[in-house]
Amino acid sequence: MADISTLFTFVFILLITLYALIEFLYKSLQKKFNQESASKTQSEQVLTNPQFISFQRSYFLVYFCFLLADWLNAPYHYKVYNEFNYMREQIAVIYVCGYIASVLFSPIALTLPDKYGRKTLVTLAAIVYCTASMLKCCNSYLALLLSRIFAATSSRVLFSACESWYIYEHLESYDFPSEWVGYTLDQTSKWNGWFSLASGLIGYFFADVFGFHAYFPSILAGICLLIGLALSQSRWRENRGSGKNVKVSRILRDGLKAIFKKKHVFKLGLIQALVEGVVYIFVFLWTPTLILLFEDSADSTKSIPIGIIFATFMAATMIGAKGCKIWSSFCRKSENDVLLYSTCAATASMLWLSMHDKSNAVPTYFAFILFELSIGAYFPAMGVLRSKIVPQKEAAAINVWVRIPLNMVATCALIYLHNEHSKELGDQKLYMFCTIAMALAVLILLCTDFSMSKEHQAEEEVKFILNTGNPVIEESKITADEPSKPKLNIEINLES
Repeated sequence: MADISTLFTFVFILLITLYALIEFLYKSLQKKFNQESASKTQSEQVLTNPQFISFQRSYFLVYFCFLLADWLNAPYHYKVYNEFNYMREQIAVIYVCGYIASVLFSPIALTLPDKYGRKTLVTLAAIVYCTASMLKCCNSYLALLLSRIFAATSSRVLFSACESWYIYEHLESYDFPSEWVGYTLDQTSKWNGWFSLASGLIGYFFADVFGFHAYFPSILAGICLLIGLALSQSRWRENRGSGKNVKVSRILRDGLKAIFKKKHVFKLGLIQALVEGVVYIFVFLWTPTLILLFEDSADSTKSIPIGIIFATFMAATMIGAKGCKIWSSFCRKSENDVLLYSTCAATASMLWLSMHDKSNAVPTYFAFILFELSIGAYFPAMGVLRSKIVPQKEAAAINVWVRIPLNMVATCALIYLHNEHSKELGDQKLYMFCTIAMALAVLILLCTDFSMSKEHQAEEEVKFILNTGNPVIEESKITADEPSKPKLNIEINLES
């Protein structure tokens, strides 16, 4: 087992080194193509404005506490349930309940900022999420079900409300230039990856090195949520949208019409449902698969370093995202091309996983790495395409509709194929199911050209958010745990 831990640690160091080299390459290409002068000018303006720096710091202090808490909850979900000795079918039901709750709650969340205000919504979501983190420590099936349901609903609301609060304060209360919004959101995006790495390492030291239970990182997450909640109460003021009489049914109806009337929206949503449904299944499967491959069932005292493995996955997604930037900015590749390349690579990874066994455990682990690299490139490209193709006014409602088939894909697969009696065979069937879904996404990409001019600029998106009070939630990054980090389309548009 020491050799296996050494392998995972070596891969982590290798990926971090590779990311540093790619980052250096990206900066060098920026200088070569003279693309950093405008960003430097904007950064100089931002960094010399003391009022903006103070306001931004007050936002970062709260947001980063919540972000670290969310990531601390991520790596050890399955491990917690496994250490409580629940069967695979029971664990699958816990995950599925979270997926279903997220879908059911998404339409309700569309109008919450208008009814209760963004700071109030942040407060309520943080309290519910903290409760979910603490319930995860209870060896009770009902408590774990409630924990997953509370976490799935509150985390989405928490981050979308935070970003919506920031944009309103930035433009309405302080009247800063709208271009500076992108600077702040870009900073949160950059730190997001590093917090994900840190969460894996923190979890590893407490759960594996120091020997605490796998739920201990969730206790730390609850503490971070409480700190963020206290800071938001002392540093933030309330704001709310103006569209108080907007009905959820009308929003959803307009979104459904747009899916079928607007060019390419249906096809893009179908690709998103297929690919991200596969990612939901991957979120569930990677831990039990690696446990079967690397842990010795005869020696229960030895276990794989989940935190280190999670950190390698996060490093891979960071490399993939940076590679997407290089491809689109300097290699003249469209987002359509990047989506095609990434989904093809992900399909190959799933195909290998559908045929894996204990004799090729190490190659299977590297297939996971390839999948995370692909997904790291997929999400920035998908975000840019959505900002070009999906009508901004109906984007939030369209995202709700897309999540229905997305969750159905994951739910049906997990319920029917993940079982205790035939572990390896059942998981291989799941991976084959994922391979077919990814192949369908590739086929749609081959038959469709999504290239078109951008229909809505970032300034229009900001106006929409302010007028309705509803942030446009975009699945910006799906990781080795549930994709619960919502980002606004404005972030991707300004960045691109």
